[in-house]
Amino acid sequence: MTTLTTITTPFLSNWNHIDALLDSGPGWNWLTPKRNTIFYSFAVNAETSAPTSGVSGNLEIFSITQQNAVRDIFRYVSQITGIAFSETIEANIADLHFANANIDNPNFAGLTDWNYNYRYDKNKLLTSYDVQAYLYIDTAEYGNQYLSPQLGNFSYELLLHEIGHVLGLKHPFSGNIALPTEDNNTEHSLMSYTKIGVHSQYSPYDIAALKWLYGDDGLGGALGVGSQGKYLMTTADNDILIGTSGNDVLDGVEGIDTALYNGTRNSYTLKKTGDAYEIQGSQGIDNLLNIEYIKFADMRINLQIQALAKSIDPKALQGIEELYAAFFNRVPDADGLSYWITQFKNGSSIRQIAESFYDAGVEHSAVTGYSANMSNQDFVNRIYTNVLGRTEGADAEGLAYWSTALSSGNESRGSLVTSILNSAHTFKSDPTWSWVADLLDNKIKVANIFAVDAGLNYNSPEQSITQGMAIAKAVSPTDINAAIALIGLAPDQLGLL
Repeated sequence: MTTLTTITTPFLSNWNHIDALLDSGPGWNWLTPKRNTIFYSFAVNAETSAPTSGVSGNLEIFSITQQNAVRDIFRYVSQITGIAFSETIEANIADLHFANANIDNPNFAGLTDWNYNYRYDKNKLLTSYDVQAYLYIDTAEYGNQYLSPQLGNFSYELLLHEIGHVLGLKHPFSGNIALPTEDNNTEHSLMSYTKIGVHSQYSPYDIAALKWLYGDDGLGGALGVGSQGKYLMTTADNDILIGTSGNDVLDGVEGIDTALYNGTRNSYTLKKTGDAYEIQGSQGIDNLLNIEYIKFADMRINLQIQALAKSIDPKALQGIEELYAAFFNRVPDADGLSYWITQFKNGSSIRQIAESFYDAGVEHSAVTGYSANMSNQDFVNRIYTNVLGRTEGADAEGLAYWSTALSSGNESRGSLVTSILNSAHTFKSDPTWSWVADLLDNKIKVANIFAVDAGLNYNSPEQSITQGMAIAKAVSPTDINAAIALIGLAPDQLGLL
């Protein structure tokens, strides 16, 4: 049951682009009996005139063009909000009334007026709630100027503006919460008086506010004000979205957006549902739309990595992953892997990327153990340890061969690594050294599970390095279970599909 507190408590989102558009009513979500239909009428009679409408003289019926435009707009609004709009010829049944009139304020081309009344019992539970709304288009100062609204003209935009008021939107420059000057224009909200072009649909902030008010499941549904669930649609900027305690929809729209959760990754289940992700935890089930990252208390998920990984040849992807194993004996984090995939797509070869890996290793020598003045022999020994699992380093023959390749200039330190990696794969069928290739294959398998399948990063670069090294170290030629156990997630949490 709806309580008095519910209908009298401000329903702010704490996002300026939404709250700057929220009016104090009308409360369509509270209609009693509960329903998802708003009835509207073009009939002109006593019920059409609001008690304090701000109009004078006789009312005139909307033209056929005006009526068709209203029907078109309601079909569009229904797609956004899930609200059903039903036309009636009986004005006494209608909640919403349309008419042309002489609007008293000569500066107004349109005017919307609404009122509501409600009752509640001794327990402060709502027993009745009724709304009557009235939308007028001026025919005095503006004559016939707005009687033919069509897609692409200002008459149509005027109807969108006034219907926005009907649905509970205010001017973004009025009240205690307002849009900043640079956003107060019709590119951002049709409720603004600062015109930029002509619009036949609501602007992004309008849609965000309507989604906040009604969700996309209509009046009094699981989403919207008065419900536990919220539909939070952000701006085109890079935003951080935080859900409520209910079942929410978080829509990042454009930009690079992050959904933030305060629990650890293993406290949530995540699954893909069409173009969205569904995440379930102790606070409910949220649907994530146009979200690029999910950040938990311990890990961050890159939701773009799988599509990006599929956009290059699998051998190239493996080549990049192997560089992490060869240079640092670690599994890649999803963000780092994304960066190098993008560099590859932009024209960098695997060998060029290898050179960059070496430079990064020298730059962070305290973590990696590389230094600009390390000897060729020391370098070869470290690569043998990382790639071939030789804890004692290279054998004498291999050490001499590869050190000579470096000193002669036939190999750079970056290219040498790719050559040793290619050589390691040739041992796959060798009865003595096949374990070398198996170890490398298992490291790549774990790298794919961690960075691509699960899209994982730890919350700091230092953690990604140290934990990535620990996971790689736990890989053996015959087993990856110990490494997977170190990730700390259940099998069904190691995928994004």
